[in-house]
Amino acid sequence: MIKFCLLLLCFSCQQFKSEPVEAIVAKETRQINWQSIDQLPKFSACDQSVDESQIECFQKAMYQSIKLDSLISTHSNLKTDSLQLQIIITKSGHFQLESIKTKNTGQIQILNEKLKMYFAALEPIQPAYKRGIPVDLRLSIPVIIK
Repeated sequence: MIKFCLLLLCFSCQQFKSEPVEAIVAKETRQINWQSIDQLPKFSACDQSVDESQIECFQKAMYQSIKLDSLISTHSNLKTDSLQLQIIITKSGHFQLESIKTKNTGQIQILNEKLKMYFAALEPIQPAYKRGIPVDLRLSIPVIIK
């Protein structure tokens, strides 16, 4: 009887084998939607307790902290144009200018360098998070020059 119980125990333990950790991590990673974030970056002025107010506060703080009017008007010969600034808020909370999209590409080179320096000099904020891990966030900011 004891031999039978030991034999049964040995074979039944194999039924409870778990998946290797690498397989579980790979499975979870495939299921994550990497196109969205769980938490927006945080400016120090925002109390982000409710999702809707979190978005509004982020937008207001972005508008208040990024003052491009005087920079663009003094370093650009463009009379009227619309720019599309592609910026990144990095995992460490720093701002980086990735690119400028416009119809008039010839006069953008000097402005591009000035904007890169401008964004690099902005005060860092708390980064965006995905599943508790800081991630880069790419944003597109439209700017209309009049």
